[in-house]
Amino acid sequence: MMKINKRELLKKLTQENLWKRLSSEEIRLYLLLIIFADKVKGTGRLSSKALEGCLGNNFPRDQLEKAAHDLENLRLVKLDISSSGPEIEFEFLRGNKRGSKGKEIQA
Repeated sequence: MMKINKRELLKKLTQENLWKRLSSEEIRLYLLLIIFADKVKGTGRLSSKALEGCLGNNFPRDQLEKAAHDLENLRLVKLDISSSGPEIEFEFLRGNKRGSKGKEIQA
């Protein structure tokens, strides 16, 4: 297990100007995931109800899938969106450099 530092996760957005490559909805989702993350494991779960309550019901599934793809490509967080399940699981990734092959945080 590896502890995560939520402050460092926030700093990742400003390093290399990653925030400029994300939509405002993707940034909001990332911030929400940081809030709900387990600091010891670097992982978390969010119900679709909590997601909708925090992000609003104008965040459709296809937009969530795009956000998941974009956040993972930037080596920020990996989201597991089950098509049948009522929740998403996520895991913060290590390595914030573009093109780097950082390793995932072991939960």
